[in-house]
Amino acid sequence: MKNALIVLAFIAPNAFGALPDVSKITEIQDFVSNGLSIGDIGNAASNVGGMVFQGANGETAPTDFGFDDGLLGDLTSAAGGIAEEFSQREPWTLSDEYMYSITKDYGDLPKLMECMEYALVGSCLSVRWTMFGPKFTFGFAVEHFVRDVHVEVLPQAPVEDILEVPEDTVLPSSVSTVEDIAMMYPYTWKIARQLGSGLLTNSINSLLEDAEGQTVDTPRTRYLYSDVQVSGNIERHMFDMIGGAFIGMFGYCNSPTMPGLVYYNSTLDQFSWRWLATSEVILTALYQIRYLEWNDIGRSYGSTFPRTGYIESNNRFKTSVIAAIRGTSISAENRGLFSGIAGLHIYTPLPEFASSSFTESNYKTPQDAKSFKLEMIYPFEGERCTRYGTDDMLGSLSITGQLADDQLTTKFGKKNPNNTAMFKLLRPFRCCRKNGNKVFSFVSPGPIGLPK
Repeated sequence: MKNALIVLAFIAPNAFGALPDVSKITEIQDFVSNGLSIGDIGNAASNVGGMVFQGANGETAPTDFGFDDGLLGDLTSAAGGIAEEFSQREPWTLSDEYMYSITKDYGDLPKLMECMEYALVGSCLSVRWTMFGPKFTFGFAVEHFVRDVHVEVLPQAPVEDILEVPEDTVLPSSVSTVEDIAMMYPYTWKIARQLGSGLLTNSINSLLEDAEGQTVDTPRTRYLYSDVQVSGNIERHMFDMIGGAFIGMFGYCNSPTMPGLVYYNSTLDQFSWRWLATSEVILTALYQIRYLEWNDIGRSYGSTFPRTGYIESNNRFKTSVIAAIRGTSISAENRGLFSGIAGLHIYTPLPEFASSSFTESNYKTPQDAKSFKLEMIYPFEGERCTRYGTDDMLGSLSITGQLADDQLTTKFGKKNPNNTAMFKLLRPFRCCRKNGNKVFSFVSPGPIGLPK
């Protein structure tokens, strides 16, 4: 923009047959600096246009370039529109968090039922001994999905003071100090980032932050880096209330996930997520050998393994999806060979069994890329309950699939120069109400199935 205004300063006097004196170049640049921002382009044009240019032959160019108020107003208005288009969209607020469940769940019960995949899969009986004798509790075994996880993805977690909210913050849910604490998501980002920075020296940290191609798409970029935070979903209780009341007629699996609690933050896992792949290299090979697949996330997006922040793609929308699944896999994976512990990650395990339920092997559900359902809520509200899988990989290679991916990528970049993303993630649960000791439990896993 600055160069464009300097060119304007040179072209204007040429229209009158006079070239600018070399000694005036510094003065021209000073005037341009006053209107350096896109929003002030009208003022910049006025400053440049109103200058008196000294020609090579000593003649003075006219001061009136025909920029009437209407033209300047149009320039300013257009520049403001451009600034608005390239500015970051409004952050996700606490009211957005709770209204999401009301509008998406209560407002569309058929879609909620489709997302939950509610199924009756058995029955159980438990007994609790009281002073008045045995008390039996009968229950139906059910399975369904619960939206109990909130995931945020950033190209680079910022270092911010815990009790301050900078105007240029890249945290997509950061609004104010008070609301950040109430929301929990941005507050825990700041705490984790401060703790993570202290794990190693700042010199190493700064060196990696400035490395080319890690966070910015360039012609030479092969990998893009992302930080991710996996938290308990704050609006899960709203989801439980609506889902349990309208759909869970035979029983409902209450996830014990704690709202706002961080289960994984990549800035606390810098060795395995950022600097060294550690045992993830071995796990990647074992995963491919065992399941004979690489693109397990589907749609030609990529693979869950290796679960690191470096993703082989130059598409920020796709890398945000991959990072969200990788981060959740670290804390949710219940196959011992591919658990977060096996990958030498620092995390808190997400609960795999529902509250007040039996916890036998038949109650285990898959916790992987093929079972997770994602709902993008920022920077735009995407398709609900999206499950990525290899069955749609061929579709992504077609013209229609490519156009669909291009549309999502365009929507992701609109008013999102920070390239940040937020997801709500649904996980499957299978449960049967337990109150005391087991008498019997007959469970036949339904469509959700068991971990493979």
